[in-house]
Amino acid sequence: MTVELVHGFAGTPHIDANDIASFNTGIVGGGDYVLNTKEMLKANMSNANTFVLASGDLLMQGRHVTFTSSTSATVVSGAQGVKRNDLAVCRYSRASNGVETAELKIIQGAATQGTPADPGYQKGRIIEGATVADMPLYRIPISGITPGTPIPLYNRIPSMWDSVTHMRTGRKTLTSEGTDSLRLFDQPQFTAIAGRSFDPARDFVAVMLSNRADSSTTSAIACDYVPGVKWLTVRMNKPTNKGALIDISYLIVLGR
Repeated sequence: MTVELVHGFAGTPHIDANDIASFNTGIVGGGDYVLNTKEMLKANMSNANTFVLASGDLLMQGRHVTFTSSTSATVVSGAQGVKRNDLAVCRYSRASNGVETAELKIIQGAATQGTPADPGYQKGRIIEGATVADMPLYRIPISGITPGTPIPLYNRIPSMWDSVTHMRTGRKTLTSEGTDSLRLFDQPQFTAIAGRSFDPARDFVAVMLSNRADSSTTSAIACDYVPGVKWLTVRMNKPTNKGALIDISYLIVLGR
């Protein structure tokens, strides 16, 4: 069959893991991501030999893996005078009978007196038939016999609900002062729209021209933040005619 209604009643079971993985991949991409659920897979070392991963969910090349509660794994003790990097990974496996599983696994690195390197891990492509693949979650640095704080290695993707509720869109007519810069918002105006003041370290504003009323205008290049006066301005590719009315569409993305 070359055409299949996957999300539909077929009379017999017809949806398999590859169908679901393809659907997930089409929405969020084919990479590896930790989702914004439960405790978001936070990690710690409960003692020198125990790595603990909190509950959470991840997408691994489209495969959804859930950790319903905290999960622990054993870390081999270090040795005096040397350093080592271990990796905590989520390992995907497919057995000869087709059964797929996932587990938390610690990959031990090589001890050295110099700068330790991360150990190798399985980089198989599941969609291409790999039977084993690893998603690195944390690096565990070990100096002597003392393990350090686990360092996250994953990309985290926010939920669609968070993405939508942290966006604002609109359109505004600005009056040109004859330069290549147009004042879009001062801080009170931004706060009235976004619910809080603009944070240049977290927030992003995209702009585009909505009209061609001024024949000297070709495009809006970017939105700039002016720290001294706390303005957001639209940078044009050339000065606009003084007094011209310029319509600007904007997209505000609020960081978390």
